[in-house]
Amino acid sequence: MEDLVIIPNNTLYISPQVRFLADTGVCEIAGESFMESVKDFYDTLMDWLRRYMKDIDGNISFHIRLSYYNSSSSRCILDMLRLLKGYELQGHQVEVVWYLDTAEDYSIEDIEDFSINTGLHIHIIPIQPAKAL
Repeated sequence: MEDLVIIPNNTLYISPQVRFLADTGVCEIAGESFMESVKDFYDTLMDWLRRYMKDIDGNISFHIRLSYYNSSSSRCILDMLRLLKGYELQGHQVEVVWYLDTAEDYSIEDIEDFSINTGLHIHIIPIQPAKAL
């Protein structure tokens, strides 16, 4: 199975960088997510996860480093987290880590809602925002 690596081509709309690694089960989404075809973008990620779950059948460590995501992206992220919870319920180890910019307090509520709606424990790792030079 091939890794899934997406380098964003941010012109008018912004898509996140993606690194899903088949040999380790480490999956990372980073950057910002507010592109025109949100569903198409996240369907690609969901398809890869389903293939990984079927073909590799290994543990997953899912890392989210999004500084911004719109409501359409939020719905797709929720769907991915539900897929991960289903995999966990099948007896697999699933770790979800969300790196949260400490300046974005409103995001804590979003993450807590994701956790409640999916039943997944989401580890929140606070990060300090970069300081301007």
